[in-house]
Amino acid sequence: SKDEAFQFLKEDAWTLHACGYSVIVPSWWTKKGRLKAKVKIKASKRKRDDLKFDNPKGYLGYDSLVGFDYSYAIGEHQVSDKEWQMLLEAKSDLVFFRGQWIEIDPKEMQRMQKLIESSEIDRKEGSIKDLLEMAAKEDEFDIDVDAALEKMMDQLVNKDAITVLESPTDLQATLRPYQVRGLSWLAYLESIGMNPCLADDMGLGKTMQIISLLLAR
Repeated sequence: SKDEAFQFLKEDAWTLHACGYSVIVPSWWTKKGRLKAKVKIKASKRKRDDLKFDNPKGYLGYDSLVGFDYSYAIGEHQVSDKEWQMLLEAKSDLVFFRGQWIEIDPKEMQRMQKLIESSEIDRKEGSIKDLLEMAAKEDEFDIDVDAALEKMMDQLVNKDAITVLESPTDLQATLRPYQVRGLSWLAYLESIGMNPCLADDMGLGKTMQIISLLLAR
């Protein structure tokens, strides 16, 4: 029966394997092939003016914000609200879904459902920081970003992708090359609502770079 097969996969197969027996399990039961329930998020770049923010957070303000659109997913498959409810109502941890068997965790799926319901009310818009926090939780969120956000996030990890700024004309000093790079990095992170921390060693001109950032703004 299904219950006996599920019991074998969960416990007996690994017991036999530990005893030296060779056990072949279905591909969908392996770590690589197993499908997990997730919250699927489509993130898109939005202009601050479009959202009519009168008092944006941050000292220098954001050039853009992020819009979030939530839905349900099983592995890479987006599922409808109806399909999600059908899985929950199956009253079994092993269900047949789109041509293959999958193990589900009803309690975890109910938690995700509440997360979506609250997020749709409270978190339709956010910052790059919000997006990065969710992207770090790979077991919980499956995130798709539009081309503008993909380029923006690439600049966070690829220093060569950041536009190098010129030294501000009002600055009564000459910036060293590394200070120009520091200014450019600070300005980029501020522009997307991040809060940079400049960690140059003592004497290398952190104050000069901050003054340059304020003049550039």
